[in-house]
Amino acid sequence: MAVDIGRRIAERRNEAGLNQRDLENLTGISQSTLCRIENGSRAARMDDIISIAWALGCPVEAILDENPVRDRVLVASRANTSTADAAAVKRKLTLFLEMDAYLALHGIGA
Repeated sequence: MAVDIGRRIAERRNEAGLNQRDLENLTGISQSTLCRIENGSRAARMDDIISIAWALGCPVEAILDENPVRDRVLVASRANTSTADAAAVKRKLTLFLEMDAYLALHGIGA
């Protein structure tokens, strides 16, 4: 499980265009600790996960992989090129739906 959480953190960090030093500056978690979390040699504490998710602008559920919104997302894509990446489209769409669900839960928005 620690490896999966670390992998998801690394994926989200890369999607945000950040390196581990950037994330260290945003969270206060040392780069060496972030490295160990990402490679699965150290389990992330819940407060670490919350800080990381906040810094990356994603819901905690995206890191924990406990998300009923994601499980309902189906992606159908068409492209004229072979560079279409349905998995990347699904991740981005899921992020927007997660944010929408979070805002709705807290009574924010229309």
